[in-house]
Amino acid sequence: MGLCILVAVSAEDANEQRIAALERELEALKASRARERASFGEGSFGEGLREREALLSEAERIVHLGCWMWDTSTGAIRWSDELFRIFGLSPGSLALTPETFFDRIHPEDVARVREAGARMLASRTTEAIDFRIVRSDGTARRVHMESALLDADPGLRLVGTVLDVTERLAMEERLQHAQKMEALGTLASGVAHDFNNYLQVVFGHLDLVALRTLDSDVRGSVGQIRDAAERCRRLTRQLLVFGRAGSAQHGRGEPDEPEVVSIDPLLDQASPIFAALLGDRIRLRRVRAEEDVRVACERGGLEQLVLNLLVNARDAMPDGGRITIDLSTRDVGAGHATLARGRYAVLAIEDEGGGIAPEHLPRIFEPFFSTKGLATGPSGGSGTGLGLAVVHGIVTRHHGAIEVESVPGRSATFRVLLPIAGRPTRATESQRPTPPMVARGLVLVVEDQDAVRSLVRTLLTSEGFAVLEAVDGLAALELLRHRADVDLVLSDIAMPRMTGVELVRETQRERPSLPVVLMGGVVDSNVAGIEVEVLHKPFGRDELLRVVSKALTERKPASLG
Repeated sequence: MGLCILVAVSAEDANEQRIAALERELEALKASRARERASFGEGSFGEGLREREALLSEAERIVHLGCWMWDTSTGAIRWSDELFRIFGLSPGSLALTPETFFDRIHPEDVARVREAGARMLASRTTEAIDFRIVRSDGTARRVHMESALLDADPGLRLVGTVLDVTERLAMEERLQHAQKMEALGTLASGVAHDFNNYLQVVFGHLDLVALRTLDSDVRGSVGQIRDAAERCRRLTRQLLVFGRAGSAQHGRGEPDEPEVVSIDPLLDQASPIFAALLGDRIRLRRVRAEEDVRVACERGGLEQLVLNLLVNARDAMPDGGRITIDLSTRDVGAGHATLARGRYAVLAIEDEGGGIAPEHLPRIFEPFFSTKGLATGPSGGSGTGLGLAVVHGIVTRHHGAIEVESVPGRSATFRVLLPIAGRPTRATESQRPTPPMVARGLVLVVEDQDAVRSLVRTLLTSEGFAVLEAVDGLAALELLRHRADVDLVLSDIAMPRMTGVELVRETQRERPSLPVVLMGGVVDSNVAGIEVEVLHKPFGRDELLRVVSKALTERKPASLG
């Protein structure tokens, strides 16, 4: 009997404790509502809540962060308005079930997300997960989801957030790509610098052989070697341009000297490169112009333009197809949006890929915006988004224009318009006479490559110059302090211990009237703020004599900027 009374008393005490707890919660709720009324006014309590909800909703929209809740006992699911928008849906536009969510996950990610959810429910622990979703319009987005568990009687409630990270990840990928391109540019510059030195030896000794032999067969062979070396020189020039900061994005860099180029012969010479570039599954069709079409341009820039357009066309046809290169002319009248009135060469490159969607056409020349994967046909893929940006920069630099015609599902055609130039003068680079030597003197040649230094010495001494040699900038400074009779310093730019630029600065402090000529690859006449004459490697005998003669005649020292 006593035991029964004890149990009854214990139950009664427990009920009283629950009642007391409920009363405390009620009092706390009343106090909270009183604070709300004090903050928002007696009659605007509901308006204050709505204002806070609106503020939260706007904050979610700004950061692309959606919220959700799932009550596992009742199956009730709630999404915030922004979560609907992240999935490409109008808020409240469909009934919410677990399958509503899973049906909109990218098929390749569904299993992984289900497994993560099962682990979370089984272990009652949370984990973050990244996956892709597919919107109702078919576009994919990348999201990051965080979750938390709330124990509730009788079941379990889950709450979480979904953050749209598509743009952030795209920015990270662009940064990684930019860093990769910078590393490739550094590598390309280093390779091109060394290769330029080898080419310098080739060009110099070809000139010496041509001067010392009258045999027609030998001269013919020398001419063939020079033609091949000229192609190598243009390739190294492009590598050096690529290696310069910003050149890949904007189609800029130190340009080649403009020359009048006949387009069809240039395309003929580059045919082996085109064949290797396009591969066996691509057929190349050429439509030649009815006349000799010439443009004033940088030869290297024009070659790069064609190569980039061919790569773009090739990548639009992963299963193979035909690319057509069509050269013609067009008369442009007054009133054109970007071109001056005149006659233009029209170089058209057409592929048989899937074309470009109309909504993407306005952006195709933006850096990092790739047409690959945007085709309306089966030509999906991925690309850096730099090739067409470079093309646009080259065309703009030559005062031309580029037109794009796309037939969705069938083809895309890029037409480059460049001003037609007159016929070139008869004297070509190889035929240009050596300039008269109006000045000779003592030249200090500063070069760390023995073969190049020896070659330059031979070319200068054969024309009556006296030559001193130094292997780097420090050795050159030591010589200059003991030889007041030096008339000119001819120095490489990239050297160990002291660069050519540093040598110029030191020379200007100690011998301000002494002229300096720098030798290098693709460099401006303004090198690190120093106005100085530049001799571009690899150079020939005539160019060397012309620059040295000019510097000695004018005797203008390098000017510190």
